[in-house]
Amino acid sequence: MRVDMRHILLTALLALPLLICGCWKSEDKGHQTLTLAVVDVERVMRDSRAAKEGISHLEAATARLQDGWKQLQEASKNEPPEQRRVTLANGLQTLQQQIRAEEAQVRQIVHNLLVEEVKKWRQTNKAVAVIALQNLLDASGTHDITMTVMEAMNTKKVKFPDLPVVTVSPPEQPAGAQREQGKNEPKKNLRPAAR
Repeated sequence: MRVDMRHILLTALLALPLLICGCWKSEDKGHQTLTLAVVDVERVMRDSRAAKEGISHLEAATARLQDGWKQLQEASKNEPPEQRRVTLANGLQTLQQQIRAEEAQVRQIVHNLLVEEVKKWRQTNKAVAVIALQNLLDASGTHDITMTVMEAMNTKKVKFPDLPVVTVSPPEQPAGAQREQGKNEPKKNLRPAAR
């Protein structure tokens, strides 16, 4: 009987995962059980108390920024059309940047709390890792700790940044507009005074 090298290699490759799994699942004193858990991060970021408070914070911040937008529209209504268009475009860009910054801060605060609670759970339960459910193709529901983590998060008070303060300055008049205003003033004597 002829032994083909491909058969040996195939047998070794098939046996390797079995050997590794056997070592990880061993309950012998010399081996640790591999404990993995999963958390539905999307659900936590949507349904936890911290996430809901974050949504309320964002709604209040957006309302305040929208008030600033209305103030800018009102303050710029007497500007020449082209200047008003530029003013409003710049104001809208600033508004959108600030809203994105507020959203990022809220997401980061909720995420940091999530990570803190997951880390506590992992250390307490001596787990090897906690993985986001969204990164798995399949997982047993018995290792889903989403509710446990959310319950721990819900006991914490979350501090979000202060609401943004909007200040609308009156539009600056271009140099040409200042000269136009000076046209209606009485002419000043530019000659030197007689001695």
